[in-house]
Amino acid sequence: MKKDTLWEIMIGTVGGLVFALGMCMCLIPEWQLFRTGIIVSVVGFLILLLMIPIYRRTHPRKQWGITLV
Repeated sequence: MKKDTLWEIMIGTVGGLVFALGMCMCLIPEWQLFRTGIIVSVVGFLILLLMIPIYRRTHPRKQWGITLV
């Protein structure tokens, strides 16, 4: 396993858990943490956005060209 792949897995897991916890905080009225849940959800979403440059660096795009032989 490459080091970059491990970083993708860790960032994705942490970002997903933080985002899910924030959504739970927003949607469960007994907790009364709506505003805090929004902040936590945005932080989790930003962590997930950090994964995009890492993914693009490790998985380059394939060249789609027509070769005439």
